[in-house]
Amino acid sequence: MKAVTTSKKQLEKWIEKLGVDFAKNVRMYGRPYICRSHFVRDSFGRVPALALPKPLPFSSNFAENVVMTNSTSKSDKEIAVAPTSKSDKEEAVAPTSTSYKEEADVSEVVEIQEKTDDDEDLSNLSDESGYDLIQQQVEAVKDPNYQPSTSEYRQILDDESFDNDFDQTVDEKDCFSIANYKLSKFGAVLTFDCTCECSRTWRWSTSQKVKKNDNTSSKRFELNVSLTTAAVTIGLSYSNIMSIFSVVKAPFISKTTFYETRRLGVVPAINKVFMEQRQKIIKILKQINIPIDAAGDGMYDSRGYCAFWCRYIIICTLTKFVLHYKNVRKTAGKGSKGLEPIAQSQCLSELVDMLKETFVNVDPIRSLTTDRDLAVAANMKNQFPKIIHRFDLWHLIRNLTMDIWPKKDQKQMIPIKPWIQAIINNVYSSIQNSGGDPIIARELVMSSFAHCLDQHSNFQNITWYKFTKVNQCRHSPTSTSHVGFLNPNNVKDMKAWEALRKIFVKGNRLNDIGQISAHFMTSECESFNALSKKYAPKDKYFSSHETTTRLAVLHWNHLKIEELEGRRTVIGGKSSMNKTKQQKRVKKMKSPSDHSWRIEIKNAALSIFGEELSKKSNNLQEEEKEESSDEEFSLENLTDKDYFEKRLQQVFDEFESSSEKSESDSDAEESDEPDEAD
Repeated sequence: MKAVTTSKKQLEKWIEKLGVDFAKNVRMYGRPYICRSHFVRDSFGRVPALALPKPLPFSSNFAENVVMTNSTSKSDKEIAVAPTSKSDKEEAVAPTSTSYKEEADVSEVVEIQEKTDDDEDLSNLSDESGYDLIQQQVEAVKDPNYQPSTSEYRQILDDESFDNDFDQTVDEKDCFSIANYKLSKFGAVLTFDCTCECSRTWRWSTSQKVKKNDNTSSKRFELNVSLTTAAVTIGLSYSNIMSIFSVVKAPFISKTTFYETRRLGVVPAINKVFMEQRQKIIKILKQINIPIDAAGDGMYDSRGYCAFWCRYIIICTLTKFVLHYKNVRKTAGKGSKGLEPIAQSQCLSELVDMLKETFVNVDPIRSLTTDRDLAVAANMKNQFPKIIHRFDLWHLIRNLTMDIWPKKDQKQMIPIKPWIQAIINNVYSSIQNSGGDPIIARELVMSSFAHCLDQHSNFQNITWYKFTKVNQCRHSPTSTSHVGFLNPNNVKDMKAWEALRKIFVKGNRLNDIGQISAHFMTSECESFNALSKKYAPKDKYFSSHETTTRLAVLHWNHLKIEELEGRRTVIGGKSSMNKTKQQKRVKKMKSPSDHSWRIEIKNAALSIFGEELSKKSNNLQEEEKEESSDEEFSLENLTDKDYFEKRLQQVFDEFESSSEKSESDSDAEESDEPDEAD
């Protein structure tokens, strides 16, 4: 349909073309529309904006449409059309085709059916303003040579009596009347199938269909694919987004269609965009062309020791890109604690192999900074001896703080409480000023305990720790006043001092200080783990973490690319609470991201559906699908007697074998039962 022009001058030209009943209907409806078949299309198949409509041969043009009638007889509506050739001398009737193509522009009417006895007489409407003029037009239009004047149409158009009080008993088959339509719902898409009086049909929809490569339309709508992509790429499940649409009472796709679209189009699109981003990151690393100092950390899919999955990631400490990840699934009979070293070993091996082509004749990974996990440290020593392994300073400080902070308000810690934060801060500077020497790093950390006792030199005489390379404090000479220092002869002071010192030498903490990285930390890994919870929260179960992990990696790396390109900058600060210290701190606020990677996934999904709808993502389907039976049930097997006998025997065999196994297991448990003495 095309909206009727709102220009008064243009509308007068339309009335001259289409007749009196068109003017009548313009006055009758608030927003009048006209069928597009009344317009000649250009070479591109479009209707020009200033195109004038034309009367059609199957439209009664003027007189018949104006006659008010209650008759629905088809014979009263037939119109004879002037033949244009010898082959066209047969009687012409109103066509019933629903094609969108234009019909021949035959406007000459040679015969018009007279109104029947059932038609209403217009004489009883003569009292209404404007109807006498219409009756005159009805009589005049029967003359084939009649040409209405512009003033007559202007009088009809300006007459206020042609408003909603007009008797709307116009025949439903009138070309200019309200078209019949049928509303259909396809997921979140609404379609209207309309039928005009001119027997043409058209469809209006809230979304276009996905275009194939051969420029034909598929059965899928772009809106349904876009909604599925939006839900998946922001970490929403079907139940989450469905609840939103249910509240606003808006249509949405079914659960089956959602997961089918996700599996066949969205997930392959995520994999495609993920690989494209990885190639871009490798290209950036190749331009830098220096060995990578990396940081790694693991994360479990649930709290406690009941984890089913463990994900290990490795991040470049220079560019902050996530270089690689590895998801490891727990197998039967093994605990979840041992998943992190396995994931770390596999992740680092795959990353080294992936970067060999980028870093020629150079080891791609120079160092790896991790937390103080003993199993990971053993892996690095045995499997990757060429890679320097460092411990993370952030984890050390965090563990120290978590041990100290609950005790800092105790009565026994009151004398040394003013020194706690200064001693912790000294750990940072001690490691950074050690020059990589583990002995110097440990002695500089312990020198802070001598400092708070007002002892700043001659450390070789100290008996509570053996100093070999550090003999004095690094600060300038202090004043002679000892205000604030602890008194070595005071029992309370020394009791508080000893309690704090024991926390620093607890376990292997003091020895690990020598292996702490002076410049690299795993804090970026912790930030990524926090971001990944948006896509795979720990309070929900996921059958596979491949897709959720790749979404988190795409999100994280896109933010870092924007920062490198200068499109995302610091714009302010935001106050937050430090959970460890229970203190307020200020976080940097950066400009919003454009999140264009989600649009890339949507476009890739539409392209995948357009290329080949029947093609399925075999690789991802093998990873996510559950184990199925060897034989699939089919209707052919339903009538196959041999199949049922074979299947029945198989079921009995499985039942017998399982019962025998359960009996043997119970016997073994009874025989292995320990004695009370044991």
